[in-house]
Amino acid sequence: MINNEFWKAAASSWSWEARPDVKVKNGSGGQISSVLLKKPWEVVDDDSVEFDKIDYEATMKSMLAGGQVVLKEPVDDVVEAPSSKIAIDTEAFDNCLEQENIEGFTSCFKMLRDCGLPEDVTERLKEIVNRMGVLKDAVSKFKKVYEADISLFMENYIPEALNLSVGYIEYVNANVSEDILLSTQTEVVEALDTLLIGINDKIDEIYKFASIELKATAKALNATMSSDGYVDSKFRIN
Repeated sequence: MINNEFWKAAASSWSWEARPDVKVKNGSGGQISSVLLKKPWEVVDDDSVEFDKIDYEATMKSMLAGGQVVLKEPVDDVVEAPSSKIAIDTEAFDNCLEQENIEGFTSCFKMLRDCGLPEDVTERLKEIVNRMGVLKDAVSKFKKVYEADISLFMENYIPEALNLSVGYIEYVNANVSEDILLSTQTEVVEALDTLLIGINDKIDEIYKFASIELKATAKALNATMSSDGYVDSKFRIN
């Protein structure tokens, strides 16, 4: 910023204070505007002028015609478009993926959930994270009464859904056309919906067969105790 103090400090070099009080005429015999003989700091009313705000060409024309310094038209601040890049720790993601277990896959879904994907994708990922926790608890809780087969989920369904989601991120970061991006997003959402249905069905299967096994165990226990004389009091012979 160049302010009045700068102009005053430079006055001695320009000899403004010592200029002769003479009448100066231009080539056509007319009087040159007194504005041209003013001190620079007297031309602009403001206390300071930023060089990049002065329209120099317009100012020259204005001052030759007796006018003032002309400032550039204000320009609205340029707002940069937000970056469309989606950041995810690929090394940590791959490490969790390689574990090939519910805990590792759940961590992968959490990374995807938190990396800034579109809302419809993120909502599916939140639900999957939640249901993966329920699946893990069901498998662990009932493993003594029902050994659930989740090999297809571990080896195929879940890894494929995760890889598809990561592939979608690569599409976003590559700035592909909107048509391709929307088409891919639709595929990701449909795949996550299908996976969610599969996880819920597997949870129901575990609880269903665990319940059958538990009922069978209860009946067996009841029969054994009955044969040993432990029966409901209303069926006893007094």
